[in-house]
Amino acid sequence: MKKVLLFIALLVAACINVKAQSLGDAISLRNQGRFLEAAKVLRPLADGGDSQAQALAATMFFKGEGVSRNVQQGLKYAKMSADQECMDGLEVLALYYYCELDDHYGGNNSPKHPKELFSTLNYYYTKYPRFRQWKASELLGECYLHGWGTEKNEDRAWELFMENSERLDKLIRDNADSWQAYQQRHPELFVVHDKVDQ
Repeated sequence: MKKVLLFIALLVAACINVKAQSLGDAISLRNQGRFLEAAKVLRPLADGGDSQAQALAATMFFKGEGVSRNVQQGLKYAKMSADQECMDGLEVLALYYYCELDDHYGGNNSPKHPKELFSTLNYYYTKYPRFRQWKASELLGECYLHGWGTEKNEDRAWELFMENSERLDKLIRDNADSWQAYQQRHPELFVVHDKVDQ
């Protein structure tokens, strides 16, 4: 009887250990280059609705890490994640459309899929206000500034850049002519009011 109880206890402990595998475990395995093991841990979490796991699963499908490279599966998981307002999900989706997650794709290049990049960013920017606080406004602004997937519209680009001023100084430096033209077209936005003491 003791042997049966010990066997049951070990079996329960093994089951708990399998269920206890987490996103942290998957990330750790992936960082160690153990992609197949990471994918095995990650897939049930992603299929179970974990938005962070979905974003990581998308990356692994796009890159073929531990799974066969499968763009459709990557897009599916990235969209599932972004639809839960997970910023990592939207970032992976945007990176796929920009450079297909190619680490060697230069930062000064045009996106590989400009129409998809613009429509995706515009969709999530419009549908989920939370994404406006993130790089979505900046990336959407880049699309308008350069005419990636949409008609070039510098005014709209600068409106979006100013929503998220985290990198505004760099954007101004990198696009000085466009910034000056925007200021000239919209001087009412740049009026400095003197403080009046009462």
